[in-house]
Amino acid sequence: MEASGFRADTLVHPVPAKEGGTPSRMEDGKLTDAAVDELTSRLTSSVTEALIEARMNGTPIPNGIPGRRLDSAIVDDLIRIELDRIASGRLAEGSALLSDEEEQLVRAGVKARVLGFGRLQPLLEDPEVGDIHVRGFDSVWLRMRDGSKVRSGAVADSDEELVDLVKIAAARLGHEERPFDAAHPELNLQLPDGSRLFAVMAVSQRPSVIVRRHQFSLSSLDELVERGMIDRTLCSFLAAAVRARRNIVIAGGTGTGKTTLLR
Repeated sequence: MEASGFRADTLVHPVPAKEGGTPSRMEDGKLTDAAVDELTSRLTSSVTEALIEARMNGTPIPNGIPGRRLDSAIVDDLIRIELDRIASGRLAEGSALLSDEEEQLVRAGVKARVLGFGRLQPLLEDPEVGDIHVRGFDSVWLRMRDGSKVRSGAVADSDEELVDLVKIAAARLGHEERPFDAAHPELNLQLPDGSRLFAVMAVSQRPSVIVRRHQFSLSSLDELVERGMIDRTLCSFLAAAVRARRNIVIAGGTGTGKTTLLR
């Protein structure tokens, strides 16, 4: 795929496919759902590594092409290269080629994981979800807007895939190198919607990810009074302190509303 004459394969050499070949489990001449998912995961790893390599090497961004659109063009081209390699391998083995439907499933799955946030994406888009706490790929807890805590499903198939998800985010969202590995086990990112992501690996038993989603719908002191978060006296005091240009220190525990009050 091209974007104003720009091609990903002129920028980075695709990462060699991992050993093991293409999944061959088939039913009625088609790959099983598990095999398609395995292939999607495998291609996601290869494409992710190549995209990170491109970013670390200082991807030149042609004039007029936004970074997100450029990433999409790079990923489209890398997926094409990987699928072509798989097709060549299966022809050499005498195996059946992937059907158009299977290729589309794999292509869509890889793009969703590389350009979005995989299974975290629906949680990030849910207006009722406040904070997201991940302690390993299959231990996910949500703090809802109403203050309740709810356990959610796994956001990846393994801890390794969870780490890859964070690496993807660091490569895509940062304007400079943001490594996330054993030598750099902590990462702080601001997501496009203003949420904050903190991740840690290697120094803990399992990788952890915390996403703090701030509720920006409250934008005035009067709204805080209406919600019962502060009373009218405190509202008047804070307004007077701001008008007098006084320094104000806002302190409190996690999720108590510090950012909401500051805004």
